[in-house]
Amino acid sequence: QNDENLKKFFETKSDKELIFFKEDIFSKPTIEAIKRYNGVAYEMLDFINLNKKAQEYILNNVLIFSNLFGPIMAKDLIPFYKFKQGKKIDNFNIEKFYKENFSSSIDNLLKDELVIDLRAKFYEKFYTLKQ
Repeated sequence: QNDENLKKFFETKSDKELIFFKEDIFSKPTIEAIKRYNGVAYEMLDFINLNKKAQEYILNNVLIFSNLFGPIMAKDLIPFYKFKQGKKIDNFNIEKFYKENFSSSIDNLLKDELVIDLRAKFYEKFYTLKQ
């Protein structure tokens, strides 16, 4: 890919940021997924200001649907990345891929659990909640 296509894909105009994205993201520093994301639900949760017991519960019990990594746990360590919701990679259907490859594992994980679904509507394409 040429740099202009990559800038468009990563939605950046910065050459410095482009260099970051051209490198192996798996060699970059990581943090827990729950700390990586933002948005209304994350802001309302205010994870950083919760007590340790509440933080531990969230780290071990919250499932997050990532545009790049698919379904991950709040405690999973992930690097910084930019991959907007609904972004396409050529003809590859990300939503279908995650649904077909992870649904049975998520079913097993959530079996007999109380589920509070705070996903954006878009992520319902990744997984259909059974309970």
